[in-house]
Amino acid sequence: MKKTVMLETIHSEDVPQQYVAHRPSPLPIEIIEQIIQEAWSSGMTIPERTFLFTSYCLVNHDWLSLFIRTALIDVHIISPAFAEKYLHLLHERSATIGETDTDYFLHNASYTANRLCRYLTFHVDSNPNRHTASAMEPAIRMYAETSQMGDCVSNVLYMLDTLGYTPNLRRVTLDYADWGFGDVFDQMRLVPLPPQVTHLEIKYSFSEKLKSTAGGLRRSYDRKSNTAWKTPNVRKLTVSGAPALLVNAFVQTCPNLEVLEVSGLPYFGSLVQKMPESLRAMVLQLANADSEDTVTMVGREDVPKQEKDFGLEGYVIRRWFEDNKTPRRITLCAEPPSHIRLAESFRKRARRYSLEVVSH
Repeated sequence: MKKTVMLETIHSEDVPQQYVAHRPSPLPIEIIEQIIQEAWSSGMTIPERTFLFTSYCLVNHDWLSLFIRTALIDVHIISPAFAEKYLHLLHERSATIGETDTDYFLHNASYTANRLCRYLTFHVDSNPNRHTASAMEPAIRMYAETSQMGDCVSNVLYMLDTLGYTPNLRRVTLDYADWGFGDVFDQMRLVPLPPQVTHLEIKYSFSEKLKSTAGGLRRSYDRKSNTAWKTPNVRKLTVSGAPALLVNAFVQTCPNLEVLEVSGLPYFGSLVQKMPESLRAMVLQLANADSEDTVTMVGREDVPKQEKDFGLEGYVIRRWFEDNKTPRRITLCAEPPSHIRLAESFRKRARRYSLEVVSH
């Protein structure tokens, strides 16, 4: 097993310059930058991302400089200790009291970190050491009133909002792994979402051993649509792996939503709430759409695949929008990729409601 150096132990004063190689890289800077960006944006476990962070910081000065800028543009909060370090980095320093501002060998580190941040991802994992010797047996964490990593979401967003940090932040992602569906609303995690955020992404994923249990939780999920807060500046909402009623709840918090992306639902009949009239585009990624027998309808009985509209006609056309004159576009795709054929008669009826339905 690869030795993992914990991310929270790496700080500018912890890495003497003699430990960072001064030799020039044999690769062009552009290639190094592309390698770093593609690696950092790929899906990884928390230990893997920790190892990547510490490894790239120690290659040489070229890699360190390029990687730190990449990591400050696309910020991943993977532990409470890292959240504390990141907030310290954003804090404006005072030279009059001897505070240095050269973290990670960046000049004006606080100013640079605040201006670079575009994307912020919180990794809320019930098993943060998965795939390591200290990993726990997979289990879904249903409720956690005192979760440290969950509290990081609320605390970091509160600090960014209250102190005006990261003015160029545009997307916030909550990436839940082996967690139940109640945390965001039970703990009101998104109340302090900064106003500069225009894209909100919520992801739920489960270990292979827990997928059957997670499916049962989706089918039994029930929630009142009343929400305690609004995020009026969010224009794009992306939700994956959540039950339909939870998607409804997220939509109700975004009164000015323009683009909605939903993945992981096998049927869209349960998306029964009225959609904001500001909504212009929907991307619906169907789960298990290539099944030969049935498509399991979330929260209801099995529905034959031969219906071909996956709940779109009755709910999208007739119930989702009161304004039938505004042009809107719905894109229906499958997971895994497969061509979905919709009857031409259905497409014609959709056009009567100014809806363009596209399938892939």
